[in-house]
Amino acid sequence: MLRSIPAQAVALVTSADRSLADIRMDAAGLAMPATAVTADLVTWGKPHPEGYLKAAGLLGVEPEDAVVFEDAPAGIAAGVAAGIRTVAVGPSTGDLPAGVLHIPDYSAVSVSVETDAAGRQIISFRL
Repeated sequence: MLRSIPAQAVALVTSADRSLADIRMDAAGLAMPATAVTADLVTWGKPHPEGYLKAAGLLGVEPEDAVVFEDAPAGIAAGVAAGIRTVAVGPSTGDLPAGVLHIPDYSAVSVSVETDAAGRQIISFRL
């Protein structure tokens, strides 16, 4: 799924510091996104929304135009608090707030990218 999204539209928001985030992305066989908000770049960690709000700002999008995919209760709470559509992923998400969708994994997620009349990319997710 991640490889289907234009690189300039992806941000990593993690509670790990940059070194650990690099190790984890490498272990997953994924390139580190150009936009990465790691623990050493925020004052307040998850469940505070600072990381997600910072990432939206760096990507140049309004929170309501973004999507968070999260696997941990604190991250889910942070996405919701940031006003970003939040999708819970996996078996350990805890009780979910109203409006949060849940998927077991990314296997059924498809991504489409279109360009609107103003030249902006519109990314759609089918869960």
